[in-house]
Amino acid sequence: ELVAMGFSKLRAEKAVHYTDNNGVDHAVNWLSEHENDADIDLPIKKPKPAPPPEPAKPKLSPEEAAAKAAELQKQLREKREKEEREAELLREKNRIEGTRLALETAKRLEEEEKLRIAQQREREKREHEKHKAEVREKLRQDYIERFGCEPPPEPEEKVEEKSKKDQAAFWVGKMKKDYKDSNRAGLETCLKTLRIYIENVMNNPNEPKYRKVPTTGKAWTNRIAPIAEGPKDLMKVLDFQDVGDAMAIEENKVVDGFACGQAIKFIDLVLRQL
Repeated sequence: ELVAMGFSKLRAEKAVHYTDNNGVDHAVNWLSEHENDADIDLPIKKPKPAPPPEPAKPKLSPEEAAAKAAELQKQLREKREKEEREAELLREKNRIEGTRLALETAKRLEEEEKLRIAQQREREKREHEKHKAEVREKLRQDYIERFGCEPPPEPEEKVEEKSKKDQAAFWVGKMKKDYKDSNRAGLETCLKTLRIYIENVMNNPNEPKYRKVPTTGKAWTNRIAPIAEGPKDLMKVLDFQDVGDAMAIEENKVVDGFACGQAIKFIDLVLRQL
């Protein structure tokens, strides 16, 4: 009927299609509303066919389902164990790194503290020497003012008349003065070895093997003897006696721990300056 009314066959088919074949009146109305559409004379677009449904998965038997479940549980367990191992390795790595940093920090702080103490001692020593010089100069000026001439020279204090602390400082300083330029390596080896001997007897005062140091063995010959003057003198300050083949503290003699500690401090000071 639509074709008989003058509509093209394609338009008539589209009108019937889009009005669900509800009669001529509906088709005519649709054509009136859409006669100016750009695609009015284009063929009807057929919808793409729906994809075929996926084939149903075969149903597992109870035995297969149990095996599948066990396999999944195993995979989950292995994954969890792997993650725990990796986490533990990371924790151990962090612990080691933390320990390393802590040790490095402690060592650095210890070295800084030693340096600070050494610098403080140097300042105190300089101030003490300056004060002594000022006192001597004042006494000198007073003498000149009173007597009109220079005062007589002061008798030099003998080393053995000084305190053990001052004697230790004297002999360590003398070794530094005499050998720092001519045999610096030998001086450093000698002082490090003396430090070990002194620290051993200080920390183990009743241990016979530390109260006697052989002077004929390789250790003394190679490490101490190259520094000819000073090592035995320093040990004598700490109550070691030269008994021919060794430096030894008498059996009933009490080790002077304070003097040993002071000697070690003077040695450490010189070692840092080498």
